[in-house]
Amino acid sequence: MKEALKEILRIVQTNGGLNKGDEINITYCSGLWRIEEIAKHALRKEAQANARLIASAPELLEQCKLFEKLLTVMIMEGDSGADLERDNLRAILDRVEGESA
Repeated sequence: MKEALKEILRIVQTNGGLNKGDEINITYCSGLWRIEEIAKHALRKEAQANARLIASAPELLEQCKLFEKLLTVMIMEGDSGADLERDNLRAILDRVEGESA
């Protein structure tokens, strides 16, 4: 029983822990523990985070473009440390805008 509780705790921690008021269904079948509600909750949280990221993408892209311009100015003013960062940002922007793989 002690090993079973350890395994349940491991699964709970892997799936983001428990929140006050969470209801879970713990079942054991064919050597596997299943914690249904936690998995659903974790997937729901990830889907919501992905939706927020997608909704913010246009604003993030514009901010990255502005940051690229700022890095270019810094380079022109002699900040040699900004070269690599600007090149990395340009590569990311190219991928986002579909200009390279």
